[in-house]
Amino acid sequence: LFPDEGDEAARPYAESVENVRGAQFVEPVTITPEAPALYETRRSLQLVGDWEAELPVWRSLGLANGRVDGSTVDQLLDGLAPVLYSESDGQIYHDGSLVGPTLDAHLTRAMSAAAIDQDFGWSTSQSTRLLDDAALVEAHVIQQSTFIQEASDFPAPIVDGDPAPLFFLPPVLGYELVAPSMYAELLPAFDLETVSANPLEDIGIAGPGPLPTEAPVLANAAVLAGGELVIEQPVAMDTSFWFLVVAAYLEAPQAYAASNAIVENSLAVVDRAGQTCTVATFSGGDAAQAEMLRGSLEAWSITAPAEFGATVSVLPDGTIQFSSCDPGVDFENGSRLGAAHELIGYRMGEIATAVSLDGAPAGEVAAALAAYEVSGLGDGLAALPLNTTPVNAAAAARAAVGTPALGAPELGAPALVPEPTGG
Repeated sequence: LFPDEGDEAARPYAESVENVRGAQFVEPVTITPEAPALYETRRSLQLVGDWEAELPVWRSLGLANGRVDGSTVDQLLDGLAPVLYSESDGQIYHDGSLVGPTLDAHLTRAMSAAAIDQDFGWSTSQSTRLLDDAALVEAHVIQQSTFIQEASDFPAPIVDGDPAPLFFLPPVLGYELVAPSMYAELLPAFDLETVSANPLEDIGIAGPGPLPTEAPVLANAAVLAGGELVIEQPVAMDTSFWFLVVAAYLEAPQAYAASNAIVENSLAVVDRAGQTCTVATFSGGDAAQAEMLRGSLEAWSITAPAEFGATVSVLPDGTIQFSSCDPGVDFENGSRLGAAHELIGYRMGEIATAVSLDGAPAGEVAAALAAYEVSGLGDGLAALPLNTTPVNAAAAARAAVGTPALGAPELGAPALVPEPTGG
């Protein structure tokens, strides 16, 4: 079973995982306990990466408000992920102060993630995937590792913490940290004995679904003013990133519609007389969508503080150009709280819709998702309380789109989703 040269501390968990999966580890995995302070540093690095390098761009787009420092982020991460499967070296680390059945359960789940990675290489491109694809990859890993852990010799329940504090992080981080566990509750049922093909098999940058994903298309380059210097070359972002941007100053329904209207986009970072600015270009799907997108960006530029210097223009080829600048480290920009939570709500309705049509032709799924986008059903999911648990959020999403509860427990409360606003 577990390789002879493997870590003896890891052997009980590894062999239990092998017994459940019916497959051996390719490489040994070690388990290393660390002092809480050292582990905290490791956890922050893996969970949120070098987020501080992104702050000038995030501030320019309303995605960070005022001074955000490492100690604040560490406080909000406190209690999260007491055990880590390291995507950088393939080994397992944990807070040395954690003991007992809860530690055993977490170690088994991390060992399961390691085994899945050795088979399917899910972590290889994780750092380069865009927001939704990365979240869905991790959601599948959570679902499968939870299934294995619960069937193992260490089945102690792992209770999800309150997600609400994480929504006080910059919304990109809040989305990255909360979305995977939310989406895992909605995925098609996974059973090692009946699954015909693992969704993580042969994944690439695009991720495993169930939402259909297409690589974002790079729009035409921006027209820069004299003296502006490009710091970071243009890249295309996914619609979830642009939802978070628009929702910084506009209400969620408008942010959802505007981000869904984007067909091509380009985001460049420039230096404008010593100030970091972002310059983005967009094209919409048709004339109506382009007009709606332009109107939303203009409303954003008017609503955002004047210190952003935000502008919107239409280039000669019809491309919409938007620019905004970093107002400074200490500037309180008054951006809306909860955009990441709202985005998760909309996406959960989409996932519930796609899963309800699992196995249907792609065209039928696409038509159902298009109908959901304009139905207003997602508005209620976006408005769920910030502390809604993954189980309750998943049940609400299924109820919103009229899909079966799929074994979800009783909520013990009235329906969480308000009446739909249309469609």
